[in-house]
Amino acid sequence: MEKGFYISSGIPEMTHKVDFIEHQNFLAGFFGDKRPLVAPEVTNLYANFQRNALGIATIRAFCQSATSKEVYKHFVRGEEIGRKHCEVLASHLKEHNLQVPLSWDTHVIESSANVFSDKLMMFAIVTLTNFSMTFYGLGLATSSKKDLGIMYNRFLAEIQLYSEDGGNILIENAWLESPPKV
Repeated sequence: MEKGFYISSGIPEMTHKVDFIEHQNFLAGFFGDKRPLVAPEVTNLYANFQRNALGIATIRAFCQSATSKEVYKHFVRGEEIGRKHCEVLASHLKEHNLQVPLSWDTHVIESSANVFSDKLMMFAIVTLTNFSMTFYGLGLATSSKKDLGIMYNRFLAEIQLYSEDGGNILIENAWLESPPKV
């Protein structure tokens, strides 16, 4: 961190004074005065950016090993979604003069070796996408600003469709086992 290779999310200064919300505009985010972000909002914006950056790097690596055109196209679409989400998350951080984390996709080494099967890579990406829905849901639940709520809802809708398309690829290729039934 001292050399600037790793960027901290910015730890808020702890105070011993308790502030109480006095106006309904605390919940605003579209019109009127925009309030500063609160710590949970910053934490979720930063962490979701980092998770997307890691997802982009993972998908970029998987694109090099994909043998199926359908799987490859799905990965490219996932990378595009991840980049778009990173741009939106970064814009919220920049708007409040906060540093944006670095991307990790520059660390992906060029390779043409088929290290993993399409089945394994698809399962990993669908699983990671489903985890993303959980983290976006957490961001939604802990953000009282309307603009952040709408952003997370939009993200959720987009990756839910992406995850469903990934699940369909798994089913069409007979790669998805049925979970135990009760």
